[in-house]
Amino acid sequence: MKGAFLLLFVLTLVNLAASQEWTPPKDVTALNVPCWDISPSIVLDESWIYFISSRGGSDAQLDIFMSTKSDEEWAVPTNVGAPVNDSLQERSVFVTPDHERMYFSTDRPGGFGGEDIWVSEKVRGTWAAPANLGPTINGTHQERDPFVVTIGTTSYLYFVSDRPGGLGDCDLWMSVMSDGVWSDPVNVSSLNSLSRETRLVITADGKAYFGSDRSGGMGDEDIWMSPGHTGQVWETPQNVTEINSSTYDAYPTLNQTGTAMYFSSARPGGLGHKDIWRTTLDTGLEGDGGIDPRQGGNAHLSTTNSPNPFVRETMIQALLPSSAHVSLSVYDAQGRLVRVLCDGNRSSGLFTWRWDGRNSQGQSASGGVYLYRLEADRSVTLGKMVLTR
Repeated sequence: MKGAFLLLFVLTLVNLAASQEWTPPKDVTALNVPCWDISPSIVLDESWIYFISSRGGSDAQLDIFMSTKSDEEWAVPTNVGAPVNDSLQERSVFVTPDHERMYFSTDRPGGFGGEDIWVSEKVRGTWAAPANLGPTINGTHQERDPFVVTIGTTSYLYFVSDRPGGLGDCDLWMSVMSDGVWSDPVNVSSLNSLSRETRLVITADGKAYFGSDRSGGMGDEDIWMSPGHTGQVWETPQNVTEINSSTYDAYPTLNQTGTAMYFSSARPGGLGHKDIWRTTLDTGLEGDGGIDPRQGGNAHLSTTNSPNPFVRETMIQALLPSSAHVSLSVYDAQGRLVRVLCDGNRSSGLFTWRWDGRNSQGQSASGGVYLYRLEADRSVTLGKMVLTR
């Protein structure tokens, strides 16, 4: 049994290190109509999606719409309505993974410039009146395309702006929340170009995907990917050629495990001027939600860990579809047990566990590749982590 377990871990490492490509994108016809459908934002395990659409009006009128998925089918999208939408423009939207905050850009009254970033919070299950993020984030220029990621206890806001101090027409900027207050934004110069960038998203394994019309692309605007960063310096972005077309491709959003992407495209084969398309990462492994070494099991046991690679600590997150006995353990690359992080009953919902890079004796583990194994009843998922020292 131990030999088989070690072999499984070795094969897992080989498969995770292998080249992975995105499958040919498919139009999500249930979400699209003959108009503009752009800026999708996936919530949790793809059970909810929010996006911008001009349906029900002219192409100049853009509102936030939403849909839910049941039995792998998307419901007819509905307008989110007031007080989030108003008579002016809502141009891009991002909903946090816990489904509690909705960030979006709009040119409604009460802002500081032509287009500002606002946030609405859920109150007793209903989206409340949105609030402007204030003059630290918003100014007299355009601020749009928000994305928020929380790593440990720190939240980071990425957005696009044409404010002074950038490299191109519209650049990516980043702000950090401290004591409930957003810091002065800094230019993400290692990702920006002399052209225009659009919304960035960061996956659990530390990749950054964003749109750009920089030189070297395939169409009017392409999706680019940076494989990781050291400090605040990102690695050189690469064109995601298997996704992009000769037209417009932008606004990527990924599921929890980074194996399914929705994005906006104007390529032929859609229903409208711009449609929402979907692609999946061809890993050669079982399922989209991780590695399941057993046959059967629960296909909705989704896990991520972030940051990855990490220096001091990483957070392992799991979405449990139902109550279960949960066992979460960390192993080294040789299949040896390093630490047990959880062994007990948990209700359904989203859970987060912290690994501080130490073994069960409290000693610092050496740098290298580690695997976590999450078991909930009969479902098992494995994930790779890289600890840097």
